Amino acid sequence: MLLRGSSDFDTVADDQALLDQITATIRRRNRTRIEAERPHLRPLPPTPAVDYTALMVRVSTSSTLQVRRVTYTVPARLIGERLNVHLFDDRLELYHGTTRVLTLHRVYPTSAQHRARCIDYRHVIEWLARKPMALQGLQFRDDLWRE
Repeated sequence: MLLRGSSDFDTVADDQALLDQITATIRRRNRTRIEAERPHLRPLPPTPAVDYTALMVRVSTSSTLQVRRVTYTVPARLIGERLNVHLFDDRLELYHGTTRVLTLHRVYPTSAQHRARCIDYRHVIEWLARKPMALQGLQFRDDLWRE
């Protein structure tokens, strides 16, 4: 980002193109050292490495769960259940036992925030409809209208 002068990219493809260009330059510069090390490398393991963090969380009575200082909503049918969370860089995959029940977009708190929320009204609308006046005191009421 220092070479470019900005970290703002129009698309992810533009960001990836810059990274590819920088990587190619580094590889060209270090080609002789890489070729000298190549005969001494061992083969890669037969199975790929795990690229996620596994967590176990319980869904609260408000149909939410907490993962790394972020509140996420899940469908109301999962209230009280323990879910296995596979935490990737860009998404959360939620499993009930061995069955994947939901994939959510990962949200990161900004540096100014201590916590963040990822609220999907479709997850909590049934739960709210069953409880008169539930929307009035809801902590994440304003987040329901953001998408």
